[in-house]
Amino acid sequence: MKPIRSGLVALTLVFGCLTVGANALAAQKEKQSRDRNLITRQELLQSAQNSRDLYQAILSLRPHFIAPLPLRTSGSAAERARRRTPQVYVDGNLSGGLDVLRSILAENVDEVKYMGPTEAALEFGPEAGGGALLVKLHKQPKP
Repeated sequence: MKPIRSGLVALTLVFGCLTVGANALAAQKEKQSRDRNLITRQELLQSAQNSRDLYQAILSLRPHFIAPLPLRTSGSAAERARRRTPQVYVDGNLSGGLDVLRSILAENVDEVKYMGPTEAALEFGPEAGGGALLVKLHKQPKP
């Protein structure tokens, strides 16, 4: 009986090590797969416990989304200010600047995607030269 018991103990130890290793690998893979320019609904719901509005959620999850870009020297002061902060698009429609994010509850959003200045300017024109935040609102299923 002792050889069977020791075999079971060894098998249990091997299985335990494999399980711990697999869990660690899955956690590492999830961390690596997190897109630096995307905030998912899951992240927003976890963040919603601490920050109700979308601005605060973004500030805690991906502060680089709303960090001002270096100042450009051409154009008026108002034009420079507008061009260096991201424009906010909600469900594909231009909604304004970063102040719009304060009126959106984080729990009502499916995802937020950040587009850098070059990509945003190509997609939306020079007024999006400070980048763009693409907000997709969560659609409640109809009963």
